[in-house]
Amino acid sequence: ATGNVLYRFSVTISNGLNNNSKIVITVPASVGLVTGGICTYQSNPTSCSASSNIVNITVPSSIGAGTTISVTYSTFTNPSTTQPSNSFLISTFNAAN
Repeated sequence: ATGNVLYRFSVTISNGLNNNSKIVITVPASVGLVTGGICTYQSNPTSCSASSNIVNITVPSSIGAGTTISVTYSTFTNPSTTQPSNSFLISTFNAAN
């Protein structure tokens, strides 16, 4: 397995998000997650944390419903096989107004 691989996720959100909302990526067991990686939101560095199989990314500014967002995390470890694994789960949590 190869370490320190950057993964990019692009999703269109159904509902708008306020400043300081969270994008949470749940990583399947077959993909390694190394803590201490660098995150981007819309190609700009942003605050994030990673532990176990979860990456929490902070949304630095409000965005409207229907917007396609792109986020990255820099230190995944690829699975040992090219066979399909379980899916990543991407959730959003709106910050209080």
